[in-house]
Amino acid sequence: MYNAAKQTVAIATVTAAFSYIPQKDNYASFYDDSRQNWSVRFDDAAKAETFARHIGLARFNVSAGDELIKQDLVPAPPESEHPVATDDACAVRCADLRHAVPERPSGVWRRGGREARWIAALVLNWLETTA
Repeated sequence: MYNAAKQTVAIATVTAAFSYIPQKDNYASFYDDSRQNWSVRFDDAAKAETFARHIGLARFNVSAGDELIKQDLVPAPPESEHPVATDDACAVRCADLRHAVPERPSGVWRRGGREARWIAALVLNWLETTA
């Protein structure tokens, strides 16, 4: 994460277990590698949702590939707003994003090595194109 002067203020390694939580008013929170909690704000809800989608794709890319990766794209409603009780019927929306994952560059891949840099570049490229 960078500040307005393009100085690094936080480094967070994206793993399959990385926790990125969308919050209300276009905010999201995550922990960096030193376990400091950060909150970021996006210009609008569409950018916040798109970035959360990219985080989910990055988490999938660094996973073993056989595990289910779940990523909230929008803030969860407060529990009191939409409580779910026993025997309630609920709609579930899910998407198969396997075809949306950019192809990895060729070469030898190790967790935390080139792959982590490629994922970071993917996310940073998105940030630069939407700024």
